[in-house]
Amino acid sequence: MHGAIEQHEIARQALTQALAGAENAGAATTLLDLSALTLPLFNPDHPEPRVAVVVRRCISLADAVLLATSSRHNSYSTQLKNALEYCGSDEFHGMPVGLLGVARKSESTPALDQLQTICTTLDAQILTTRVGIAIEATCEDNELPRDCVTDLWTLGQQVVEWISP
Repeated sequence: MHGAIEQHEIARQALTQALAGAENAGAATTLLDLSALTLPLFNPDHPEPRVAVVVRRCISLADAVLLATSSRHNSYSTQLKNALEYCGSDEFHGMPVGLLGVARKSESTPALDQLQTICTTLDAQILTTRVGIAIEATCEDNELPRDCVTDLWTLGQQVVEWISP
């Protein structure tokens, strides 16, 4: 799942590379780009919108999830937070989750720490490896540096290893 508004292209590239690593390890993958969805703000007093049902179903059908986020004000993206508001431990119970973050001129560590806390609350199993990418580390043409690509492939492969017997 990808929920970055700011640094959208880099976060999407990063998630795509992590998914390529998972595919290389034998997994079938699906990219769910939250920025392409119109997901209303979570309100428990309103009926659940159809798009929220789709998001929850995608997560509950997965064997593992990679979450990508941009970092704004040292926190993870609003779109991703909103999507996770619709979810509970039923969707994430015991599921391996890999985390990656993209930040502009700062570390993505605070955002990833918060995301890890939320996922732990949802009863997910968080991979110890996570990837943070600083925008200034990317090339001028917005391509990911080779060392980042290697880290992302490793993250994707590790999520598959976590679910493999």
